[in-house]
Amino acid sequence: MDPSLGLHAASGLVNFLLRTTLEWLVCLLLVRVAGSAKSRFNVWLMLLFAFVAQWIWMLAGVARGAFPAQALAAGAMEGMPAAAGKRIAIAAPAAGTVTQGMAALLVVYGAMLAWRMLGALAARVRLARAMRYRSAPSKRVATAFQEAVEQAGLGGELDCSPWECELWVLPGLSSPATLGWRRPQVIVPPACEQQDEAELKAVFWHELKHVERRDALWNALVRACCNLLWFHPAVHHAVASLNAQREFACDAAVVREHPQSRDIYAACLVRFARMRDLVPEPAIPAIEMASSAALLTLRVRSILSDGAESAGASRIARAGRATANLLLAGAMAATVPGLNILFAAEQRNSVAPLSIAGKPRIAPMKRTLAAGGKPANARTGSTASLPSAAGAEAAGPISAAALQQDEGLAAEHRAALSVLTESTGMDAQEAASDGRASPGLNGGAIDRGTAGKTSNANSTSWGTVAADAAAHMGPLMGDHDGDDRH
Repeated sequence: MDPSLGLHAASGLVNFLLRTTLEWLVCLLLVRVAGSAKSRFNVWLMLLFAFVAQWIWMLAGVARGAFPAQALAAGAMEGMPAAAGKRIAIAAPAAGTVTQGMAALLVVYGAMLAWRMLGALAARVRLARAMRYRSAPSKRVATAFQEAVEQAGLGGELDCSPWECELWVLPGLSSPATLGWRRPQVIVPPACEQQDEAELKAVFWHELKHVERRDALWNALVRACCNLLWFHPAVHHAVASLNAQREFACDAAVVREHPQSRDIYAACLVRFARMRDLVPEPAIPAIEMASSAALLTLRVRSILSDGAESAGASRIARAGRATANLLLAGAMAATVPGLNILFAAEQRNSVAPLSIAGKPRIAPMKRTLAAGGKPANARTGSTASLPSAAGAEAAGPISAAALQQDEGLAAEHRAALSVLTESTGMDAQEAASDGRASPGLNGGAIDRGTAGKTSNANSTSWGTVAADAAAHMGPLMGDHDGDDRH
């Protein structure tokens, strides 16, 4: 995986976890403000859908960065402002480690997702096999079911396709349950055959509320959300809270419509919860009436309590809840988009070429020895010296070996220039031309008045001068040509 793509995926994952965690905390406050179980159910359901939408958007962003066509499209948008957020630079070794970690997490996520999908498929196959042993209910149970449908006001809706509801008796079932959302089915255990009509109606009222609320459809969507986001603890908490609020909402609706049957209804819950604990077989993927012991206690207490959810809450209370909900939703909408962390690889500064601003500084040349061992006078200020090793090291990262080689070449050039100057006597001629005294070949001074005589007395043919200069400069030029840098 490309390091830039790995850092992009890490940024998306961190931002997703931060935002969803904040949204979950806000929903904890929203459900406390909500006045009914139905409202709390809707809050958790919307939270799960928001989680899945953000997760798919994050994966789509990573996928866009993985394809060259998307990279070209991003290059065409260079003029647009960059994404705002907290930018964190990561060193190159750490960026490679993060990329490898993201690749490993992707493999683990895909494996777990496939495992959970296979588990859901196996549950559906197990349910299909179990439904082979279903049977039609007795006439007494079927009559109680039809009366419950009419009392619930769903007769016209359930008699017509595709919302026709069916009733079956399934052996091995521990609790009444509802499954299917296009053609809903209510399945009851054989123990319901021994119940009286009042208890059967209470059971059917509860299951028909699930049918009316389309809870089978929402349950399938919630399971899909949980499979996609199996790694997020807030998702599991939201799913458990949603299932609990779904049962509370159905209980509240049954008690509100049939307050005289609340004790019978509570007794049915306790009976089926006990039957569920005694059955060792795994539960089928359906919405069961029974629940865990902790949730059962809360449900029974809510059913038997006179202070159950009141539909006639005061207008002030409803206005206060609505205002609090709007404030919390507004705070979440204003805060969540600002949580944006961007990881990027640390950019190392490239080595800048060594340059000297302005006119190079001229350093005085020292007297050096020529190839023959004679002292030679260099022309002061005529040639710019190379920068010293200390100055070069301060100006840029140049190796010491290269500096020593440059100093050696500079010394060779100065020696060659000294030999040429000594052989031609150009110092004396230039000094005589401008009327200044200059050092001669023997170290003495030659003034302007005697320049002509000295030149005549020490004059040598140009052929002799050239031969003498070639003899002195031959070894030095051989070394100079041997250097592969020139």
